[in-house]
Amino acid sequence: EASTGAAQQWIPGLKKPLDADSNVSAYLDLMDLTFDFYARTGNEQAHIFGVNLLKQVMDTHKYTSEEFGGLRQYVVTGKLHVDGIQAVPDPEVFMTGDNVRAYLMTNRWLDELKDKDNKLSNQLRTLRDNQQKWITTNVLPRYTAQGVVIAGLFELQDVTHGQTERIIADIPSTFADDMLLTIEAMKKMGAPADDPDLHKMMDRTVELFGVRVNGNWGLDWTIPIGRRDAISTELTARFMNLAKDIKYDAVEKAAENSLSKIMGNQNILPEVVTIDRVGISLVGLPTGQNNYALIKTKNGQWGE
Repeated sequence: EASTGAAQQWIPGLKKPLDADSNVSAYLDLMDLTFDFYARTGNEQAHIFGVNLLKQVMDTHKYTSEEFGGLRQYVVTGKLHVDGIQAVPDPEVFMTGDNVRAYLMTNRWLDELKDKDNKLSNQLRTLRDNQQKWITTNVLPRYTAQGVVIAGLFELQDVTHGQTERIIADIPSTFADDMLLTIEAMKKMGAPADDPDLHKMMDRTVELFGVRVNGNWGLDWTIPIGRRDAISTELTARFMNLAKDIKYDAVEKAAENSLSKIMGNQNILPEVVTIDRVGISLVGLPTGQNNYALIKTKNGQWGE
């Protein structure tokens, strides 16, 4: 950005724009840390901070449409007027990962907080119920029809007349993280641990995101376009643990064996397994989720 030198998009090593949009994912991460700290210590400042964060999410990020619900990624204002010219506002965007994470997090917060604050617990139940409705209305039916957990939804607009139509369309991409979160959410919503539907979703995750790199198997973050396959050991480990939770023994064992092979005798897992680093810039390896896996600058190795 010419006047301040700040980066217009987030790139490691460059400053974040001072006017960056409010992101619901950041709010969820902050609330997760804050409520966990409050539950463990009873710290009243953490309690107040968490309540204020929750209020901000419910007031600004929760979609006002009762028939749709959900948490929007960014806060979108109404019609924009610049020097008397009406501009079309950005579309509403609802990321699957944000909404499913919010459901799982609120369930965990309710378990951790118990009876510390009844008013707060009631607010968390409201958010949890809103997110469960969003998942059962917008995620699961699309998975049944399409065989993928979509990355999210966005609002279509009539750019000719500046009108915002209340029409919701799919974001045409899918992430391994969202598949794992959705399986976990289905289990939380009452699916038995050994439910065949959960096992089928695990198999589908392998079909979509399973890759082999240097003789090793694991999960990529997404379906790679414009780069070679890469294994995220963090996602593969989560996949293994989830297989254990839903009693899918064969898949759990296969993932465990793969991670052990990658680890080798050093007992250290690299963050990423790639064929080589040709074509990977200093910015890092794009995961496909608007972030990067970074190479350590001192030794040129992946993080651990």
